[in-house]
Amino acid sequence: MEAYRQVKILKNNQLTSDMYEMVVEVADKPEPGQFYMFSNWNGVPYLPRPFSVCDSDEKSLSILYQEVGKGTEIMTGMKPGDTISLLGPLGQGYPLKEGRVALVGGGVGIAPLLYLAKKLQGPVDVYLGFRDEAFFIDRFKEYSNKVEVSTETGSLGHKGFVTELLEDKYEAVYACGNMAMMKAVKEKIHGLLYLSLESHMACGIGACLACAQKTSQGMKTVCKDGPVFESQEVLFDNY
Repeated sequence: MEAYRQVKILKNNQLTSDMYEMVVEVADKPEPGQFYMFSNWNGVPYLPRPFSVCDSDEKSLSILYQEVGKGTEIMTGMKPGDTISLLGPLGQGYPLKEGRVALVGGGVGIAPLLYLAKKLQGPVDVYLGFRDEAFFIDRFKEYSNKVEVSTETGSLGHKGFVTELLEDKYEAVYACGNMAMMKAVKEKIHGLLYLSLESHMACGIGACLACAQKTSQGMKTVCKDGPVFESQEVLFDNY
């Protein structure tokens, strides 16, 4: 089994009041939609945390994270030159489809979509939803035909949910966000739809079953069988 690696932090920038981008020195070639388990920053948290690949090149890896607890609070204080442990890349990523496609993301769930936008060939429409403070809009514009933005507070773009902007007219749709949002996207899109599911994880390799998800083919683990699933597989019984 692959072991955790100590890597150097290159950047750790604050994007909004509670959203950050960390760039670490990693010479990997992950697939869009894959993730890494991060661990061991000052002994907290005791369990590793999963973070999607937000961007990647031959020398570095970028992740998005939101300050929501003690572990991520400690991350916000880490500086270039500090080290952090990671394991990966892990999981099953997004299949790359040709034709007219859309990317739909909500909050920190937009993380894997930026790297995906870079890798896709052909026209890409992007739909981004935020609670209040938006970020990364200009970076998505580099790789897309259009970027539609919604905020729940009405601070920018459409006031409401991003799924209210989405049209069912694409050859493929890729989405990532909380489970309620994923359910709403699935109800609106009747064609090919890939969902990247968010879940609590402890191991990242399918051993602990902490991220078990009910699917049309039985119980699967988000970390090993996913995090990307075709929408028809995913059952939202509890949402």
